[in-house]
Amino acid sequence: MPPKSKSQKNGFLSRIRNPFASFFQSHIRAAQEQHELTGISNASPKRTPSSSPQPPHPLQGAISRTPASRVTNSLFSGARSFEMRDVNVYGTGYTKETVDGWDLLLNNTAPNALHDSDARYDPPKCDEDTRNEVVDEIMGWIEDRGSPQRLLCMTGAAGSATDPTRNNVKAVIPTIAYQLGSKNEALKSIIKETIDSDQLIFSRTLRSQISSLIINPCRRLQRGDLYALPYAILIDGLDECSGEKRQAELLAAIKQCVLADDLPFRIFIASRPELAIRNMLDRGGDLHGVAYHIQLSDKYDATEDIRRYLWRRLLDIGRRSQGSRARSRPWPTQEHIELLVRAASGQFIYAATVVKYISEPRSSPVDRLKIVVTWTPREGQLARPFETLDILYSNILSAAKFAYENVDTHSRRDFLLLFRAYHINFTTGFKESASDLVGLQFDAEVLNATLHLEPGAHENLMSDLHSLVTLRDDNGTIKLYFYHKSLSDFLEQESRSKSFFMPTSRVHTYIAKCCLRTIIRCPLEFNPLQQNRDELPSSNVRLSSSLRSLMVALVHLPLFLLGATPSIDPDLVSFTQREKAAPNALHNSVARNTSPKCDECSGVVLDEITEWIEDRQSSQRLLCLTGPAGSGKSVMQQTIAERCSDKNILALTFFFSATDPSRNTLSSIVPTMALQLGQRYATLKQFIATAVANDPTILLNSLQNQMNTLIVNPFKYLQRQSTGSAIVTLPYVILIDALDECRGEDRQAEVLAAIGSCLLDSGLPFRIVIASSPGRAIRSALESGGYLHQAAYLIPLSLGFDASEDIRQYLQRRFQDIGLQSGNINWFTTEHIAALAEAASGQFIYAALIVKYVSDRRRPPLDNLRLVQTWSSALSRSQQASFPPLDVLFANILSNAKDGYEKVPGNPDHDFLLLFRAYHLKDGIPLDWDPSHRDIKDFNRILNLENNTHEVLIQDLYPLVAFTPISGGGLRLDFRHESFSHFLDNESRAGALFVPRSRACAHIAKCCVGNIDRCPLESIRDKSPPSVLAQLSCDALPTVLNPDSVVHMYEELVDFTRNNGWPKIDRMMSSRKYVSDENATKILDGWVRASSTVIGSFKDHSSDFVPVLEKYREKWTNERQSMKDVEGLGFDSGT
Repeated sequence: MPPKSKSQKNGFLSRIRNPFASFFQSHIRAAQEQHELTGISNASPKRTPSSSPQPPHPLQGAISRTPASRVTNSLFSGARSFEMRDVNVYGTGYTKETVDGWDLLLNNTAPNALHDSDARYDPPKCDEDTRNEVVDEIMGWIEDRGSPQRLLCMTGAAGSATDPTRNNVKAVIPTIAYQLGSKNEALKSIIKETIDSDQLIFSRTLRSQISSLIINPCRRLQRGDLYALPYAILIDGLDECSGEKRQAELLAAIKQCVLADDLPFRIFIASRPELAIRNMLDRGGDLHGVAYHIQLSDKYDATEDIRRYLWRRLLDIGRRSQGSRARSRPWPTQEHIELLVRAASGQFIYAATVVKYISEPRSSPVDRLKIVVTWTPREGQLARPFETLDILYSNILSAAKFAYENVDTHSRRDFLLLFRAYHINFTTGFKESASDLVGLQFDAEVLNATLHLEPGAHENLMSDLHSLVTLRDDNGTIKLYFYHKSLSDFLEQESRSKSFFMPTSRVHTYIAKCCLRTIIRCPLEFNPLQQNRDELPSSNVRLSSSLRSLMVALVHLPLFLLGATPSIDPDLVSFTQREKAAPNALHNSVARNTSPKCDECSGVVLDEITEWIEDRQSSQRLLCLTGPAGSGKSVMQQTIAERCSDKNILALTFFFSATDPSRNTLSSIVPTMALQLGQRYATLKQFIATAVANDPTILLNSLQNQMNTLIVNPFKYLQRQSTGSAIVTLPYVILIDALDECRGEDRQAEVLAAIGSCLLDSGLPFRIVIASSPGRAIRSALESGGYLHQAAYLIPLSLGFDASEDIRQYLQRRFQDIGLQSGNINWFTTEHIAALAEAASGQFIYAALIVKYVSDRRRPPLDNLRLVQTWSSALSRSQQASFPPLDVLFANILSNAKDGYEKVPGNPDHDFLLLFRAYHLKDGIPLDWDPSHRDIKDFNRILNLENNTHEVLIQDLYPLVAFTPISGGGLRLDFRHESFSHFLDNESRAGALFVPRSRACAHIAKCCVGNIDRCPLESIRDKSPPSVLAQLSCDALPTVLNPDSVVHMYEELVDFTRNNGWPKIDRMMSSRKYVSDENATKILDGWVRASSTVIGSFKDHSSDFVPVLEKYREKWTNERQSMKDVEGLGFDSGT
């Protein structure tokens, strides 16, 4: 049920104000519906606003659906053939009570945000004789009302924790308006009047709120009253407002409204220098040059202030202490104070934390000060003098970690590990032993290269830590400085940093592995020290990042290995064995980092190769790409390698090179292939290692023996230990490039023979692409009579590319292959090929789809071909211009499948397009809380379908989609062409075949609701699970209750509530908890989110289910928090 429009709401209020009008109108409508009367009118020549035509009452739909025999609330029951004219309805004078504008303002303020609020009782203030310089500068700016800069921004290091009651911007403008209005009665009246006229003002943008509640009311004041107003506006802790966008929105609103006007206000904002604030204040930002900027950490040294503060506060604590030791001199001592000053690193937060800890009245300040200055953490220790500081550090690091790791390009990076590496580098340095005074330190960019990060990576890593650290250019060298010395103590002590602790040994291990990978990628012939010393780069020349990382790896690897953990051992073993392999032969090796890739002109051949690779049903598992030098073979292989790698189907590559001694012979091809397979499959790596251990001389044997021992036999062992679906999901593409550059044609022939007898004849699931110039060894294997003639799919290249000709040749080759399989090689004509090539309009995907459609073995290929030709010939020229050929093909295949499915007895009631769209969206619905939910049959059950419905549904969509096994069990709907998925998502392309995502989600949701409805409440016990179908539906339902789908489910949700649906959900989640289901927390999280979505969508309706659901949402939220608390104590949440 969609939300009411404004006119509907006004109409409803009108009916409340005039209940008799509503009463008469509803009875007249009932009479009309019951007797189908004509001429009945409730019009009046003296129509009043309250008697104007009204939108239907929310209950009108219920009345209109009631059969005539059941209508009993009409005044005209039984009446026939009469008319009513000039009916006058008079109101009762009843009016709805409105909310006072000033009261509404109060309801939207944050009282705790006032400087003198009860929540800020005894707030921290600058101690006497401290911070004088900066306070004087700020007060001077505030009192200088002639200064053109009316905004002052003060930024500095972290100093306080977040108060959740005032951590969003919603209350900022109302709170400021309240305080201004409280200072002037005239202004208060104007603000109240503004809110009375627009009570939705608090739901508008910050800019609109500032204009309506502050700027415009102040303009209406007389000039004398305006300038008599207090004019200093102070906003503190802007960085603690949740959401960087909201922080930036507030700053932008202040600039656009307050600063752009001539009002007398001077605004002082204090904040940590987080990203949103820095972006506004830095050069190029909206506030750069507009705001007066004070940077505490850079300009003001608080050391002397902290010293005076500590002396004064500790002496005061001693005087008030009941213990004689604290009152006697010398306490504190000069040594105590200096130790604390050094530890504070110029940050008052440390000193304030220490004072707060020592001032605890229930213990001796002398003992507490001793704990602080000599404190070393140990197991079970109760003293926590820096607990407040640790919470602050933890919150900042947690937010920075989340922000950094949620960037797509950072998804596999460990923020804490990288930050700790930079921390060690710029504080103690990397030491050989703990006794070393000074360790090895690198420039930031050198460390980036060593860690295999992009240039400038340190800036991204630290972007949310500017309240703790700063980056500075020190004579051309970027260095990282830490504001808080205590941060180092926090990071180095596990009892303080807890989950944020990162041992030094783990950092050494990670850097050592990076160094090993750097050396492995280096070409064997590379010499970092050039023979001619005059050619060495001078010290002021910036080396490339790869060269810098290599120099660090070669020189300093022993240092990092000394500090590494035993987990480095397998990497060292692999590193030692790699000397027999050829790292440069990999498609992504350093030696090939400038390798060219294909441009669009060769896309047709590339698409043909890609289509062949992905057609795993084809009997030919070897493709040979031949052509003269310069025809683009290596360029295509590089592009194919990258495409397959992106799709995670690339098993291994080997790029021969005549000029590289490590990869121009056969000695390294099998070790390099085995090495890559071992990296792809951990179990296979063990089998390969065992094979080498059993026969250390294997690499001295023939190529065929090597391939059988190191690849074929281990892979067969893997097949025997794994399920068929697990093998199918493994990477399977093998690319071998430039075979002609292997020395000796006999050796080239040996490679082809080994591949044929080992990889092809053994039935392993690889698809192999070999590119080579057509030398004698290649030609003799591939030509008629050659041992690979029947086994290989041959694509010969010329020096140029003509898409149309390539499509013709492709269709010719594939149709011949179809003819061989069907036993009729002459089943097609050249006219067929020409017509299809013309219809393709240069799009290879069109031709590939035609081939797939025609090769469907359920019908003769010629019948399929004739059907395809009728689709294209039926279009007029104008239609061909309006619709791309590909979309026409998609639409016809989909329509044909729809007709075929819905004609089957038992299926007419099924909406093919809706069901197919549901399967299309299925993989976005996380039904995988445990492996059993990945089964497509579970999804069929949720939709109340047969077990094999998914197979029947797509049997006529074979050219476009297929269900493929996924790791962990189950099936996934794979699109052979991504463009078809885009077609389904785009209404302008799919036209009448389009099914909105919201409709498909709503259909799944309605099925889930129905399944739960059918499960009796009494059958769900706290300590026993409900029916499997009800539990599946309970798990799936929150994933499809989104804002777009719930608007289609109003009536279903009403019925669901009446049928005790929410108590059933609650009991099912409880049953999960009682059986210690590890997924209970995930399901509970999903329901907390989904219930908020439903409530938010219908909160403006008079819906009975919203209060019920609100009650359960509160219960689930509390339960989730309790489970988190238990998990934090180290217990199973089901215990």
